[in-house]
Amino acid sequence: MHVAKNLSQLVPRAYQRRTVPREAEFHMGHAPHPPNPRPTKSGRAGIRYESRVHEEFDERYHGLYLPGQWIFYKDFRGRSHYCQPDGLLFLPEGRIIVIEIKLSHTLTAFYQLENLYLPVLSFLFPLWELVPCEVVRWYDPGVLFPVQPRLCAEPLHAVKEAFNVHICG
Repeated sequence: MHVAKNLSQLVPRAYQRRTVPREAEFHMGHAPHPPNPRPTKSGRAGIRYESRVHEEFDERYHGLYLPGQWIFYKDFRGRSHYCQPDGLLFLPEGRIIVIEIKLSHTLTAFYQLENLYLPVLSFLFPLWELVPCEVVRWYDPGVLFPVQPRLCAEPLHAVKEAFNVHICG
């Protein structure tokens, strides 16, 4: 049996190292790559849940919420990449809540936010405060995690100093 030496070994390789962008820009519209043609049953459930959260946040935040925008960036070696945070909640006080939607609380969300989305978005929005928030349907406090997650009743109450989790049924 293989035992992970650290928690990052439990997540996909693409999220294990912190991204250092050299340049970045928004690409509105269609995905740069075709979507997975046959998601699994659990993948389809996750897609349905994500759609429901997008609809709810669109209604709740009245134009402040931007779902699933593609971001093009080049890494420090000059290689081109794309990433797509599930949602961005722009708040008037100069904060952006970076949303990652998962059906259940997962370690992958932490590494996606901390090692990919926050570094790329900090390059695009250097004057904005970026705040990570995982939105889940089910939260399990027993999930191994590198930091103590902070539960927040609303994404608006997320704080920069913590990894925030919002449970949205």
